[in-house]
Amino acid sequence: MADQSHLDLLRRGKDAWNHWRRQHPDVQPDLKEVDLGGTDLKSVNLRNAELNFASFRNADLSQANLHSAFLNAVDLRGAKLQGADLSEADCVGSDMGEADLSGAKMSKANLYDVSFRGANLSNADVTHSRLIFAGLVRANLTGVSFDHADLSGAILEDAELRRSSFREANLTMAYLVGANLSGVNLSGRQLVGVYLEGADLGEANLRGVIFCKFNPRWVSTSGGEPQDADLREVNFSNADLRNADLRSASLAGANFDGANLSGADLRGVDLSAVDLSKAILTGVINNDTDIPETGN
Repeated sequence: MADQSHLDLLRRGKDAWNHWRRQHPDVQPDLKEVDLGGTDLKSVNLRNAELNFASFRNADLSQANLHSAFLNAVDLRGAKLQGADLSEADCVGSDMGEADLSGAKMSKANLYDVSFRGANLSNADVTHSRLIFAGLVRANLTGVSFDHADLSGAILEDAELRRSSFREANLTMAYLVGANLSGVNLSGRQLVGVYLEGADLGEANLRGVIFCKFNPRWVSTSGGEPQDADLREVNFSNADLRNADLRSASLAGANFDGANLSGADLRGVDLSAVDLSKAILTGVINNDTDIPETGN
């Protein structure tokens, strides 16, 4: 249970609370299991606070300082967290569905199994964060920085990911069915066992991407045995797939119109139902497949 004196002080308002935090920087606020749903907590200082199992549903935490806070199994559905600082926060199993996290700072946060269903994370910073098995279904992830993040097994079905950054990110076994990744830079990323059926990767940079679990550079971080990558019905038009490892991937109905597949490894891939119109296939590795004629 929470420390009642801490809860009473917080309910006095932001100014009284933040003044107390400044006067007592070594005291860790104990607000476990509190119900502060709908409360105005804009710019409140909850750095390093104990908030496990609390409810902030529909609360206004915009610009709040939640750096290093303990937010495990917290209800943040519908909360306003624009510009909030959740860097290095521990948020395992929390529910942030429909929350507004636009511009939030979540670098190095533990977001394992967090639900962001329908949430707005546009332009948020989640660099170096742990997003294993996180649920990001239909989330707005436009302009998000996922650099160095671990998204193994994350569910990003129908997510909007335009202009997002994935430098050194791990997307092994991520579920990206129907996601919009057009124009995104995924060069060199690990996409082993990924589910991309119906996704839009038009004009994306996929140079050197690893789709095959037998690639010696692949590193598993979430456990489990990945299946062959599911790339059925994916739009790869005008994408850069130079030197990508696509071995044994499922590509039925995929569109590679105008894509650059120079040096790509297509061994074990059935290309009979693939659109390779105007695709560049210079130096393709295809020991086990027949390359259909292209429009070039």
